[in-house]
Amino acid sequence: MKKVVWALVGLVVVLVGAVLVAPSVIDWNSYKPEIAAKVRELTGRDLVIAGDINAQIFPAPTLTAENVSISSIEGAQSPDLATLRSVEVRIALAPLLGGHVRIENVRLIEPQINLEVLADGRNSWTILQPDAGALPSDEATASVTPSGGKSEGPAISLDDFDIVDGQLTYEDAGTSSRQTVSGINLNIAAASLTEGPFRAQGSLLYNGIRLGIDADIGAIVEGRTLPVDVGLTIGGDSAKIQLSGTVLGLDDTPRFRGDLNVLSENIGRVATAFAKGTPLPTPLHQPFSIKGVLDASQTSLSLENFDISIGGATGKGTISGNFKGTPTLKANVNIDQIDINSWMAPANTASAPKKSTASSAETPSEVVKEIAEAAAFSLPQGLNVTASIRVGEIALSGDAVRNVVLNAELANGEMTLSQFSLQTPGAGELALFGFLVAKDGKPSFDGQFEAKIKQPRTLMAWLKSDTSALKVGKPGATSLAVGFSGTPQQISIRKLNLSFDETNITGAATLVPGDVLGIGATINMDRLNLDAYLADVSSKAPAKAPAKKPAQPTEQPTEQTG
Repeated sequence: MKKVVWALVGLVVVLVGAVLVAPSVIDWNSYKPEIAAKVRELTGRDLVIAGDINAQIFPAPTLTAENVSISSIEGAQSPDLATLRSVEVRIALAPLLGGHVRIENVRLIEPQINLEVLADGRNSWTILQPDAGALPSDEATASVTPSGGKSEGPAISLDDFDIVDGQLTYEDAGTSSRQTVSGINLNIAAASLTEGPFRAQGSLLYNGIRLGIDADIGAIVEGRTLPVDVGLTIGGDSAKIQLSGTVLGLDDTPRFRGDLNVLSENIGRVATAFAKGTPLPTPLHQPFSIKGVLDASQTSLSLENFDISIGGATGKGTISGNFKGTPTLKANVNIDQIDINSWMAPANTASAPKKSTASSAETPSEVVKEIAEAAAFSLPQGLNVTASIRVGEIALSGDAVRNVVLNAELANGEMTLSQFSLQTPGAGELALFGFLVAKDGKPSFDGQFEAKIKQPRTLMAWLKSDTSALKVGKPGATSLAVGFSGTPQQISIRKLNLSFDETNITGAATLVPGDVLGIGATINMDRLNLDAYLADVSSKAPAKAPAKKPAQPTEQPTEQTG
């Protein structure tokens, strides 16, 4: 009996030794054709493992592969949908023996993902099974989420999922656009892959801007709700975005509802970075914040009763969107007061982009020329936007512009400026309306400007215009109406009506910007009494002092000698 026991113990030792040693002596590279064939059968894509495959059981089951790639679709610019310098998967051994899959680590080194939309509408990331096609959306959902939201398979946890120095490229042949996200470093952990909670931390580079993420996602509650707390950083600490709320309706139509908080010490610096270095005007380099309740789903979005602050100016507003069919956005913002004087203070310009000496010396004609030679201008075709902005008062230069109203709509690649109006010092009312389109890659505006000013002298004084040559009270009430169209190359004034006091001026003109401004004009004036406007200079000249008589020579007594 003792011999039998020792024989069994010896057999167990041999078997354990075989399990531990076998993986190290097996030539896993010989299985590459079988692995590639199985991937081809499931996805219709070619898997290539150009490097070595290694596997081990002790101390933890581990699989590594080097120089891995999977092919893209026919006609794509990049031959590969994805490439990896190496991939490593390590699973804890002890929990596996108890029926629990605990993935200690999945590590992707230098993954490169190439997403493409071809001119014919096909995309590179949709996986179609050969002779089967893609699963219908409801079947795909059912295959991932069992009824009731509970996992029916073994419990699976993930300690670490690491992406190291990844890159994602998106290219659309239809719009000739290309976007690249690089420097992707991300760590993900999950107590349960099917039920959570989840944790994610990492960063990436987009447009040269470092973006960071710090997310805590709670456990799924009854298969329907999911607590979410996500923090995003832009350019280090240049801007922070915080989302805290709940994802509802996981079993039907998911949607997020919670608090949105955006904070930036200098919104101009952030916007300049996203605009690829094109600087915003210095006054817009201000602290910025927005806070409200966000409700978002695949088909709609709303930011309700949000509070907005920029450079000390505060306001409220709402934003709503509908993404069924043509995406539609509506925004309504009301701001009480803006103090431009504080925005112009030198202290606020320290973090603004500094202009080069050459740029600061540019003439107006050079600026217009730069605009004319800029990259092609366009307006979105597949987007409808309606915006309404009202500002009660804008303080500037010792007075204020009041009741500023902007109403604009964007549809079918054309922007309609329904109303841009304001009230100026001097009881002035200014209004602009018209249409902005892209024409031959340049902005083209067609519209009308109207102005009515009851006290032009007050307005001129606010604008610091010299009125010393004019008589007091002149000019009187003035009205101006201009119908015009313009591009960076030419401005055409088709109708000009200017009236002040008893003078009426009509006409038309063409302006051609350049090194020398070209002007062609036709002007009609019914009357103009200059004597009624020009101050009497002679009456203001100081009286001349009477001319002094030349001094008479003084007679000296004559000395006589006798």
